[in-house]
Amino acid sequence: MEWEFRFVNMPSGNGGDDWMELREVYYNDDGSLMGHADPCPGSETVGGIKQLAQWWLRASELPVLHEKDFPSDAWVISEVTGDDTDLGYEDCAHEVLTAFDAYADEDGD
Repeated sequence: MEWEFRFVNMPSGNGGDDWMELREVYYNDDGSLMGHADPCPGSETVGGIKQLAQWWLRASELPVLHEKDFPSDAWVISEVTGDDTDLGYEDCAHEVLTAFDAYADEDGD
């Protein structure tokens, strides 16, 4: 599984009007789209934040994906915690991987 930051147009959450979101986009081993999640914009260091900023700028240079580009069974993780809890990167990664595992179990992988 590979992933990268990408901008995804998600009009379904904006009354049908365009709405660009920075997302963590996950790919299957064959390069097809698997799912996407809210990004975790934190780091333990300022250097880590600078690296994130570089990745986000790179995402702005790639074509914008559209939510309809993802397969109907793609997993989508939004508002990882469902509340205002501030999670560290490891906690966010854990939430994403837990959701991915659940998706894989449903898919029979």
